[in-house]
Amino acid sequence: DNSQVGSELPLFELLSLAGGTTPESDLQRITIMSPTRGSIEVNLDQTMRNGLVMPIVQPGETVFIPRKKHTVRNFLTIFSAAITSATGLFLIFSFR
Repeated sequence: DNSQVGSELPLFELLSLAGGTTPESDLQRITIMSPTRGSIEVNLDQTMRNGLVMPIVQPGETVFIPRKKHTVRNFLTIFSAAITSATGLFLIFSFR
């Protein structure tokens, strides 16, 4: 979702105004892209947990929050495909 603001805001406040994050949001790999400051990597989980200074987002900057990587889901997909293939091969060779 795209939201625009006209003044500087702490990252957490900006995210709240934009409707918040989702369970799929990877809060450890947020990027603030700025035409003047370059790319700023933010680990929001660590910032909040350790009471660090909240990054300020300036007008004209873009905040990108990627989706979490799902290694368990990816493993299960591959495992399921392997089991299906193995079952198919077993059925083919057992009826010969």
